[in-house]
Amino acid sequence: MRLKRLELFGFKSFADRTVLEFGENSLTGIVGPNGCGKSNVVDAIRWVLGETRPTSMRGAEMSDVIFKGSASRPALSVAEVSLVIDNDAGLLEGCGSEVSITRRVFKTGEGEYLIDGDRVRLKDVRNMLFDTGLGSRGYSVLEQGRIDAILSANPLQRRSIFEEAAGISRYRQRRHETELRLVRVLQDTARLDDVLSELRTRVRSLKIQAGKAERFVTARDAYRSQKTRFFQHRVHQLEAELGQSAPALATLEQQTSSLREERTRFEEDASGREDERDRLLAEIERLSSEAARLEGECRAVDERRSQTTARVAGWRAGAEEDRSRESELETQARERAQVLAELRTETEALDGGLGERRERVGQLTGGVTAAVKEYRDTRRRAQEQNEKVLSLLHRKTETGNTLRHLEEAVEPARGRHARMAERSAQAAKRVSELEASGNQALRELQHAQGGLDAVMARRTESEAALTDMEASLVTERTQLAQLEVEEARASSHRDSLLDRERATADLAAGSRQLLEAEEAGAGPGLGASLAGLLADHISSATGDARALDAVLGARAESVVVADGGAARAVAGWLEQAGQQNGSEERTRQGQAALTVLAGLGLRHGRRAGEVSGTGVLGPLADRVEAEVAYAPLVEFLCGDVWLVDDLDTALSCVAEHPELRFVTLAGELVDAAGLTVGCTEITSGAVGRRARAAELGERLVALGQELERLRASLAELESRRAAGRALLESLGQEFEEARAALGQAESAAAAAEARRADLRAGAEAADAEAREAREAFDKLERDLVLAGEERRRAEEDFGRENGILGGLEEERHCQEEERDRLSAEESRARVSLAQAREQREGLMRRVADLERGLEEARAEIGRARERAAGQVRSADAAEGEAAQLGDDGARLLEERGVVEGRLGEFRTQEKAGRAGIDEARRRADRIHRSLEKLADELSGGRLEEQRLELARDELLRRALEELELDRGAVLLDFEPQAELAAEGALDALEKHVAELKAQLDRIGPVNTEAVSELEEVSGRLAFLDEQHAV
Repeated sequence: MRLKRLELFGFKSFADRTVLEFGENSLTGIVGPNGCGKSNVVDAIRWVLGETRPTSMRGAEMSDVIFKGSASRPALSVAEVSLVIDNDAGLLEGCGSEVSITRRVFKTGEGEYLIDGDRVRLKDVRNMLFDTGLGSRGYSVLEQGRIDAILSANPLQRRSIFEEAAGISRYRQRRHETELRLVRVLQDTARLDDVLSELRTRVRSLKIQAGKAERFVTARDAYRSQKTRFFQHRVHQLEAELGQSAPALATLEQQTSSLREERTRFEEDASGREDERDRLLAEIERLSSEAARLEGECRAVDERRSQTTARVAGWRAGAEEDRSRESELETQARERAQVLAELRTETEALDGGLGERRERVGQLTGGVTAAVKEYRDTRRRAQEQNEKVLSLLHRKTETGNTLRHLEEAVEPARGRHARMAERSAQAAKRVSELEASGNQALRELQHAQGGLDAVMARRTESEAALTDMEASLVTERTQLAQLEVEEARASSHRDSLLDRERATADLAAGSRQLLEAEEAGAGPGLGASLAGLLADHISSATGDARALDAVLGARAESVVVADGGAARAVAGWLEQAGQQNGSEERTRQGQAALTVLAGLGLRHGRRAGEVSGTGVLGPLADRVEAEVAYAPLVEFLCGDVWLVDDLDTALSCVAEHPELRFVTLAGELVDAAGLTVGCTEITSGAVGRRARAAELGERLVALGQELERLRASLAELESRRAAGRALLESLGQEFEEARAALGQAESAAAAAEARRADLRAGAEAADAEAREAREAFDKLERDLVLAGEERRRAEEDFGRENGILGGLEEERHCQEEERDRLSAEESRARVSLAQAREQREGLMRRVADLERGLEEARAEIGRARERAAGQVRSADAAEGEAAQLGDDGARLLEERGVVEGRLGEFRTQEKAGRAGIDEARRRADRIHRSLEKLADELSGGRLEEQRLELARDELLRRALEELELDRGAVLLDFEPQAELAAEGALDALEKHVAELKAQLDRIGPVNTEAVSELEEVSGRLAFLDEQHAV
């Protein structure tokens, strides 16, 4: 089985669909520059084989493997990898010659697996690949660093790889899954026993609660039924009374309207008669004037004066009549004003009482609301306390049952204990009788057993010694393997550091060309004058290597020449080599860095200045190790450099000594012109690489010595193990001989021991039964004491909580009575407020009528006063004209008779009109008094109607609060019952409802869901019992 093809789409850097063919029986390698996606190919193989850790894919979540997009193309929403495996050998059972494994992941985080196009689980993929070495963590896919991990792994860690290769891991995984399922089954079984015990206890408690709940539900249904019946009939009765009062009120309102119309008609008639009387008076005045004129013409001055005097007397009489009428009207006006003042005073008093009644109604309404809230809160607390009392009652009943059962079991346990003790004594007696007969056989057996034990002890001691040697061998072999791996790793690391190709890779192009040419014999031919690189001749401790690399810089990798002549020879050779090559080759050739050992004007000695203080480690040149010939060069390069701990110390020192340079252990170089900072690896510099390589060389020497010691110790252990195995074989033969002798002794003692063993077994069984009986009896007595204490505590708790519940119930009854009392007071206050409002409205209507009548009387007084004044003026004028009209009386005597006749008729009509006016006024007053009487009756009827409406609304409110029935539910499909129409029947029904309420209160708090819970719990218990039995 081998990999045949890999298809990638949208996976990391593979945005387009990419197919990798691995060929037939060939080895495929993937090469390319850094960052081109070589590692992504291995990641894709591991990912399609079921890798589930995002960190292994170098991401935070699994959707990070999807192509993220670039500047030239958008991101994708799915990643897909398909791996095609050649299965010609049939290692994957049930599959064809080619098997395709596909994995997809979407941007939403969802993913799927496919085998040959069919959707499967990750577990199916792993099961198929068991025993093949493939898989996300199989040994066939090794990423970077995995080989070192395998080489450094201990035997236990390597075992997983061998088991995977041998096909054992499949069965180990299945065994682990089966053990987990067995643990879950055991846990479920224990939980089932606990649940069954809890359910049985719950069933016993629910049976008691269900019986009480059934009684409560029956009483509650009867109470609700009778209460609903009472509310319906009472509301119906109030509706009927309201229906009867409505026509009466309508009749009264109609009569009031008719009387008001009649009063208006009489007042209009009186006003018309007054207008007619005024017209008659005007006509009488005209005729009197005409008669006076005629009398003056017809008679002499005396007759005319007499006529004028008579006319004046008439005017005076009319004026007097008008004054009398004015006096009567003023009297009536004063009376009406007095009555009006009294009514206003009464209205003001009613306004004050009305405000007090409104305030009283508001207070009572707030009190009712607060009482209802307190009542509901108390009822809620009573229900919670009821639940607590029920649980305590259940606990009390359960402890009582337990105590009773324990008391019943005490006597049987005591009798059983006595019987078992007697049987145990008899068995012990029989055993002691048989002990003497078996002692001889036992002594012979003990002698043979002693010989066997001695041989076994020697054999066990030899086996233990051999086991210790085996363990020591395994330990030292493990240490040897670890040291060999460590030696190989250190050697590889040192070789890598000292690798010539790597050492020359960082050189300048000219220096590298010079060294390569010198090795090939094509160089300038300087021989010993060309001494290699400067870093090969100077060194330091590993801790100081970064500092020395920072100070030397590129000069550490410069080529050392003996003197100036050698340097000039190198320069000439490079120039000649550059001329021989083209311009492009000369550009690539570059320059060579040279260090002249003899120096070009080299100054010896350090610069002036000494530095001391915290963090200053000393001059760097004193810590550099160099050959004698290189000491002046070291002094020149490092003489002005001091080594310090950190950058802060270097900065403070350079501020005091600007002529010196300072370098830190981390390789940070500081001088007066500036500083070079940054974190570098110790192996990034030439001196650091050589220091690290020297350190690794010392470690390799130590490891070699330790390896030699371990190999010698292993050889010694091998020889000791061979001697131990030989001794163990000889002890084995002695053991077989001793065991044969022991068998013969055992056969001799078998007959005696058999009887004794039977008796001893019987005695032990009797003793065990006696102990069990005693333990059971003692446990029963302890349980009895504990049960008694538990029952006492349960009774105390139940009594205390039940007392609290009684107090809450009493408080609830008191609050209910207080709520009903406040509701009744509120209803009475509302009725009183409505009565006061209606009385005030009646008074206001009477005040309006009296004000209107007073205005009319005052108008009538004004008219009478004007008429009297007019008549007085006419009389005064007539007296003045009496003298002038004397002569005219004779001429007009004849006409005077006619005018006097007409004047008499008009005066008769005027008197009759005045009488009609008075009669109309009297009738209007009588109608007004009737209207006031009807208004009082109408106000009383409206108050009664409002009282009935308040009573009906109060009943509907109570129905909604107590029975949760609204108006529609109370009156829906209601038919009055004939037996409740009799007098006193509703009162008797109300008394019966109160008795049912008292019966409910006596039952106390119940769990109304107990019946349904009992049915549910019983069904569940039966089902679980059946499952447990299975």
